[in-house]
Amino acid sequence: MYDVKALDILIPEPRTIYVIDRGYVDFKRLYLLHSAATFFFIRAKSNTAAATHTR
Repeated sequence: MYDVKALDILIPEPRTIYVIDRGYVDFKRLYLLHSAATFFFIRAKSNTAAATHTR
């Protein structure tokens, strides 16, 4: 199963760490993990533009 399909059925649990491979960059779905107070790591593609955000 592809990562994108797994995130559609995953029920995020707070303080859980998710490791996602293959350059996954669906930021809308990743934001859902962030909103659920989870932690996640992605192996982004080399051309992925990212910025650091602090609260």
